[in-house]
Amino acid sequence: MLQSKLFDMKVIANIDELYAHTKNEGLEKEFLIDHLDKTIFYFEKIYTEKNLDSIFNNIAKTLFNNNEKALIDFNELALNAVYMHDIGKINVNFQNFKMSNPLPHLKKIRNTDSNHSMLSAVIYYCNYMKIVKKWTDPQVQQKFRMLLLLNSYVISKHHSNFDSLADFQRKFEKGFKDYSKNSFFDSYSIPFENAIAPGIEGYFKSYKWMKDVSKELYIYTRLLFSTLCAADYYATGEFMNNKPVKDFGVIKNLEKFVSKYQSTNVYQSIQKQKEKSYPFEVLDDVKDINILRSEMFLEAEKNLEIQKDEDIFYLEAPTGSGKTNMSINLSLKLLEQNEQLNKIIYVFPFNTLVEQTYSTLVELFEFEDDIAVLNSITPMLERKERSDEEILRTDYEQTVLDNQFLHYPIVLTSHVNFFAYLFSTKKEQLFALSHLANSVIILDEIQSYRNNIWKEMIGFLQKYASTLNIKIIIMSATLPRLGNLIGASVPTLIEDRERYFSHPLFKNRVVLDYSLLEIEEFELNDLVEKVEVIANGSNKNILIEFITKKTAAEFFNLVKEKFPTRQVELITGDDHKAERKRVINLVKKSKNFLLIATQVIEAGVDIDMDIGFKNISTLDGEEQFLGRINRSCKNDELGKVYFFQLDVVNTIYKKDLRVNNKEDYSLKNPDFQHMLLEKDFINFYEKIFNRIEVSTTKKNSKNLDEFYKECVDRLNFLEVQERFRLIDEKDYEITVFVNSEIILEDGTRLIGEKVWEEYKQIVISKGLSFAERKVKLSVLNEKMNYFLYQINFVVNYQDTIGGIFYIRNGGQCFTEGKFDRELVRMNSMFA
Repeated sequence: MLQSKLFDMKVIANIDELYAHTKNEGLEKEFLIDHLDKTIFYFEKIYTEKNLDSIFNNIAKTLFNNNEKALIDFNELALNAVYMHDIGKINVNFQNFKMSNPLPHLKKIRNTDSNHSMLSAVIYYCNYMKIVKKWTDPQVQQKFRMLLLLNSYVISKHHSNFDSLADFQRKFEKGFKDYSKNSFFDSYSIPFENAIAPGIEGYFKSYKWMKDVSKELYIYTRLLFSTLCAADYYATGEFMNNKPVKDFGVIKNLEKFVSKYQSTNVYQSIQKQKEKSYPFEVLDDVKDINILRSEMFLEAEKNLEIQKDEDIFYLEAPTGSGKTNMSINLSLKLLEQNEQLNKIIYVFPFNTLVEQTYSTLVELFEFEDDIAVLNSITPMLERKERSDEEILRTDYEQTVLDNQFLHYPIVLTSHVNFFAYLFSTKKEQLFALSHLANSVIILDEIQSYRNNIWKEMIGFLQKYASTLNIKIIIMSATLPRLGNLIGASVPTLIEDRERYFSHPLFKNRVVLDYSLLEIEEFELNDLVEKVEVIANGSNKNILIEFITKKTAAEFFNLVKEKFPTRQVELITGDDHKAERKRVINLVKKSKNFLLIATQVIEAGVDIDMDIGFKNISTLDGEEQFLGRINRSCKNDELGKVYFFQLDVVNTIYKKDLRVNNKEDYSLKNPDFQHMLLEKDFINFYEKIFNRIEVSTTKKNSKNLDEFYKECVDRLNFLEVQERFRLIDEKDYEITVFVNSEIILEDGTRLIGEKVWEEYKQIVISKGLSFAERKVKLSVLNEKMNYFLYQINFVVNYQDTIGGIFYIRNGGQCFTEGKFDRELVRMNSMFA
């Protein structure tokens, strides 16, 4: 592509007099031709460093069946979509009103339209219609017409969000008419194509080949947009800030990471085990869990080598088997095997997993500047620069760029962010896509994603992986083999799962007790009595999990005075990070502990309890809970878990296909008890897959064929985004900031009122640049989150800004240090 012919800017009259940007209140100006050249310069850098050549070529080959001449035209169209993205700034009104460049000798447009993005798209389309027309093969011509239109769409949107192509078509046609009517093109010696292309809807209905390549076109459009925006942002930023972008955050020195990892005690220990006795012939005789972990580590490594050309891999291993360590090794192995790959991205559904894995990676590699957490609650990784006075200060513009475009060798992010990169129509979330290319992506706990989109999800993941040369490792202790939903064969890196899942150290470390489920009309007091019997007979640590905050709080209030010799604590999703850390640290160093929790305890919380009680939910949730009991297998005595039902899971997981109103999918069903005992999650998920199949074949809005036909095949970006929304809009609640005083683990004292005032000042300050405001809010977010709560009712508040409601009297919101929704509701009602 980089050798493709660029549009000749000299055909535009007075091109050397036209500007693209100004700064310092208009005193300094950048020539348009310089900006376009700089944009291509950065595009070439991204293209080279992110190894995009093979990616764009593969898309072209998919469209044109290896037609070399078509490949040349494809590359010319794509390259010039980037080069000509701002050509519309020749608009004399843009020059006059935006650049203070009146150009009296040029003909004015009759209106005051200073738009440049749509004009750029029109000029680009007009100029390159010649490529479409030169092809006599009807289908090839159709495909180039579609590409020309999509490239024009990308140009028109490079300062805004994606929307529907139908809306674009209307605006596009209007642009043709307006600029033609004003004889605008004559003023600039630009050839004008009078024939307007058929409407987009006409394209989709008549082009039978669309359904075979619609996913590729969907990905191509987003990739071109992401790459164009990156190059444009880098070029503009260099002019505005006098600083070129030099580092795109790729792994250039892989040996640095490999040698650091392979020098760790864990890795060295596994290699000794490999030399000594790998593989064990009779694994059941093994009494040391670390030997089991080594066996799985080595088997996964071996199978990855065999299957290295595949795009997606399953890593299914029991809780406590060292999946994070395995995933690090596998990621580095993939990078060693494929020199095109140059980034590692971890994706998690829970922030607790992000925090835990980040700590592991930083401790392991010790390269903090190379590892970044990108989520809503973690401060941006600030880039520093030296001022003229040699003072180290934050480079706000570079920090924001790094965050938006994933300029880090290793990234940890949320599943919501990841899906936004793949499916969102918002400009800022589309930016990252080009930097996902040629990456290794670890998807952890994928069973936590909305299961009513699993089928289309794995289909798109497969297509993204093959198109962008992404290697995806899907890992979990309870892993749904999503490939089965679309008939795809996905290699599993642990071939004989039963060899490990059925091993006594994993399967039998916890005894399961269902006796409480047999009690009719089981009540909270029944649970209290049972816990008293168990607790008074030992000093073991006990974990009790509920599926609602309300019931957890009620139980806590009932038992906190009943155990004077025990430490009793409550932890829920309402607890801020400092409180969670305080409780977890107490648990880790204590005996005779009674911990009451909600399901927040299941994901990534590193605790090892002796006895558990759990309100039944979904089968994979039960297994996650078991992973908190007798986790280390160091005690001779087995752990034990009692299951009960107070809250009914159907009322909590209303749209979850793991819950069936017609058939009992809970542990009240002996078949599911057997599945949990045998760790038979394959059969469990087959039942869920059957429900997914039924759900997606009904003639309704969930019908998968209709989704592909009406949304994907027609490149309806808005509808595709809506389909892959992980959190329903109506599930959102209002956010309140509750003024209180919090003492952190290091003794730092946070005063809510001061944090709120700091937040207000950052939001309303007119003296901050966009980048500085964004970074400062990111840093403050960490403090803010100690005081933020979600509620679903109207509240009395004393201040509001940025959609957050401030409650000054925090004392009316807490009962014994715990956020109390009912108390807040009552105080709001009678205030």
